[in-house]
Formats: sequence, C-alpha cells, structure tokens
Amino acid sequence: MAAAYITEYRAIGTPGPSGHQHQAPKEPALAQQIVNIAASSTQSSPFNTETRLIRVNVDAICSIAIGVSPTAVVTAQRLSAGQTEFFAVEPGHRIAVIQNV
Repeated sequence: MAAAYITEYRAIGTPGPSGHQHQAPKEPALAQQIVNIAASSTQSSPFNTETRLIRVNVDAICSIAIGVSPTAVVTAQRLSAGQTEFFAVEPGHRIAVIQNV
C-alpha cells in the first residue's frame, strides 16, 4: 500500500561558524509517522507539542491538507510519487492524504 512518511522536527539547524542559518531540520527528529495513501482522505495522528516543521515523503501521487482536522481532496496541493517537501506547521495539527493521479 502507498504511504506518506511524516517526520516531525522542532526547528531548523542552528547557525554554523559563518553565522549563516542552516537550511535543514535539526536532528534528531521528534517523531515519525506513516500515513496510508488511499482513495479516501486519511489523517495522521496530531503532531507533537514541540513540532514546528515536518518533512513529507510520499511513494505515490497524492494530495495533502494540513490543519486542525484536515480532509484531503484531489483538488488540494498535489505531490508526485517520490516527492519530498518540508512544511512549517502548528503543534497538534495533522496532515491528511488522498490518492491522486
């Protein structure tokens, strides 16, 4: 079954010796979830109370929605199979996914 792999982070990396902010999440991750991608909208568990950034990797074409109690629809934001994206989020929110073409 197709899946969306959600990794939750507290923040992006701290500034390095040059003072430039790292453009990557600060490891270790707070939590990880796998959400099945199906013909109907499927929600994740609520994000950790410290989560501010998520990494989403999907292994099938899908659409997503993020919010308090989101419902993904095929006209929502679309991700391609194998795509990885980062999103700033609110603690306690969820991500929902649905199959798309």
